[in-house]
Amino acid sequence: MFCFFVVLLCSLCRGTVFGALPFKGFYKNFFSVSDTSDNFRPLGVSSRDCSFENIQRFSLKFDVKWLRQSVRPFVLSCHYEAQSRWGDLRAIEQRLVHLSGHEKGVFLGKRRARFFDLERAFVEKENFVFGHGLNRLQVKRVFDKADLIVGRQAVTWGTGFLWSPLDLFSGFAPNEIDRDEKGGVDVLRGVFYAQGDSCFDLVFEPLDEEKAYSVKRKDSSLAVRAKAHVGEYDVSLVAGEIVSDVVVGGDFVGYVGDAGLHGEWVFTWVDEKGQRDYFRGLVGVDCSFPVKFDPYVAVEYFFNGLGEADKRDYWQRMGESSFQRSFVRGNSFNIGRDYAGVLLRVLPHPLLSFQSQTLVNLGDSSVLEFGSVSWALCENVDLIFGVNLFFGRLGSEFGGWSSGQVGVDFRQPDFCFSFLKFYF
Repeated sequence: MFCFFVVLLCSLCRGTVFGALPFKGFYKNFFSVSDTSDNFRPLGVSSRDCSFENIQRFSLKFDVKWLRQSVRPFVLSCHYEAQSRWGDLRAIEQRLVHLSGHEKGVFLGKRRARFFDLERAFVEKENFVFGHGLNRLQVKRVFDKADLIVGRQAVTWGTGFLWSPLDLFSGFAPNEIDRDEKGGVDVLRGVFYAQGDSCFDLVFEPLDEEKAYSVKRKDSSLAVRAKAHVGEYDVSLVAGEIVSDVVVGGDFVGYVGDAGLHGEWVFTWVDEKGQRDYFRGLVGVDCSFPVKFDPYVAVEYFFNGLGEADKRDYWQRMGESSFQRSFVRGNSFNIGRDYAGVLLRVLPHPLLSFQSQTLVNLGDSSVLEFGSVSWALCENVDLIFGVNLFFGRLGSEFGGWSSGQVGVDFRQPDFCFSFLKFYF
């Protein structure tokens, strides 16, 4: 009810000291079919050879700006979202959480904590869930050389395309299908502008992992990013404390000839005694070619010191609290040590694009291959068809777990999908 109240209250502001509310948003429908013949049957959570899932999302967004010229601008931004999820995979996920919730190293079902409790589920069954919430709810105060932003918002740091170890507050997984909008985090943020393109971005996230509207120092985070332009490159340095871990890092982006060059790095000193500190970094290049079909290629190498070089150590590493904390927060997504990624996109027609994305774990030689074709049906409607394929031996990251690791053989399920996006 709180979410609907916010929408209603802001709509009543039309014609007052607030300007008109330019509503916009989207409707998205994601449908997938997964090959589960060699996957979930050995675990006893499904007897089907194929499993399906349907996710529908409706979002309504608006900004409200205070127009009195005697007062510095205030901007209220709100993104309301309703979502449903239905199908076999929803039921399988619930059974997996129940099955392995007490096993060492398994942290299925854990959600990233946030300060505000702005989500509600109306219906929650084994194979169906429907709820709503606010993905953005922020107030921005604009000053001459600073912006102060309070509330649920997106914080995006780093320069990586597929991986981004410097995206400390919320990030995308390298195999994320929908990258239109990341999840918001509840922070106090100040952006202070210096001369030229230089700025300081200070972010404080008050948090209690166990309870909303509460704060514990060990669960909270504070970090600052200093950004400047040096020669042909934008560079930045980052330092702070992220949930009791001390971090120092930086990034850069620029050009070498006609190709783009980017990179980032971060070193983390973990809070736990007896668990190792780690370094993560990447470097990448990307280039567009002025030939037929406008091909675009990006290549990245990612070193993940959080993970393990030997696949036999994967399961043990997953049981360590410093590893789990980074995964649950959405800062890390991979268990291996060395990775290469290749992104290829071609445009055979202005309304049609083909894209492939290849992720390779260089340590265990497993591969995740993603391919899609996107068709712009009209100005505001996109239709995407794609496949997600896993290759590798059992025991590898993208191949699946082996019986020697977890007591049963389990292959990663391939899947195909359709994705309809309508923007208004």
